[in-house]
Amino acid sequence: MEPPSILRPPEITENETVEMVATKILLQSYFDVVRKNIEDLVPKAIMHFLVNPAKTSLHNTFIQKLYRQDLFEVLLQEQDEVAAKRKRAREMFLVLQQTVQTIDEVESDMVSQSENASSTVDINTGLPRILEISSGSTQLPMVYISTVT
Repeated sequence: MEPPSILRPPEITENETVEMVATKILLQSYFDVVRKNIEDLVPKAIMHFLVNPAKTSLHNTFIQKLYRQDLFEVLLQEQDEVAAKRKRAREMFLVLQQTVQTIDEVESDMVSQSENASSTVDINTGLPRILEISSGSTQLPMVYISTVT
């Protein structure tokens, strides 16, 4: 059999038309998903095959250049300004320690003076006590006023 001289599209039913449109939409959706996956994989492939090997190579080169025995002493040497800052910080630390110690001593002196003064304060009223000292027949009242700050 020979093919017909004029090709005419076969008659298509409505169901077949719906199926063709659905297939076309599904194929377009599938190709969009594939294109998106490829777009996502290209940067990952570049990182994997180009950037990471370059990074590893540079890292190894830097390690070889840096870790040489003759450079240890030079690299570990402290700069003069850093040493001066450290010395000033240490001196400031010692001064502050002495200051804290002095403040603690003053505070303990204040507490002991306060305790001594509290014996002349009436516990019920919080006012200074009037102590009477008898000298013969004359009694003179004595008032102790303590100043506690």
